[in-house]
Amino acid sequence: SGNGSILVETEQTHLRSIHFHKKYGLFVGGGELGILFHAPLKDLKALRTLYDSGQDEITGIVVSGDYVYAAGVSGADSLVSEQWNFTGPGQKRKPINVQSQLAQISLDGTARILAGSNDEAIFGMVLDGAGNVLVSTGATGREDPRGRVYSIDPKRRLISLVYQSPSRR
Repeated sequence: SGNGSILVETEQTHLRSIHFHKKYGLFVGGGELGILFHAPLKDLKALRTLYDSGQDEITGIVVSGDYVYAAGVSGADSLVSEQWNFTGPGQKRKPINVQSQLAQISLDGTARILAGSNDEAIFGMVLDGAGNVLVSTGATGREDPRGRVYSIDPKRRLISLVYQSPSRR
């Protein structure tokens, strides 16, 4: 209707994920450079870089306690398009490079990596009632690649497989 206004702008061509927290404000994940941006609640237009994942994109963001959890992923677009990459008999598919990391980030930008993979991409994240981070993944590069759901306990840095799908994602 033309009554909207631009809240924030970045130098990236697209943004991949967003999370609003009633105490800490707005978190936005870059879809080109894998940067996590943050704007405090008192000034949502004051978007600044909080964390650089070193990956291509931030595919998921959740907040628990005083920490932000962000999934940095590279190669997710190749994994998604893999289903359309048909090959004939005797032809080999070109290898797909997929990486992902789950980072625990404080509001001062310090971070630690809780989990990572060289053949799975994190596509979604939520928190469970116990404060664990649940991530859903897609896989490649294995004999039997499957999508999975993992539970990560950030306090104990314990990773548990919750579910394995019959499909890649």
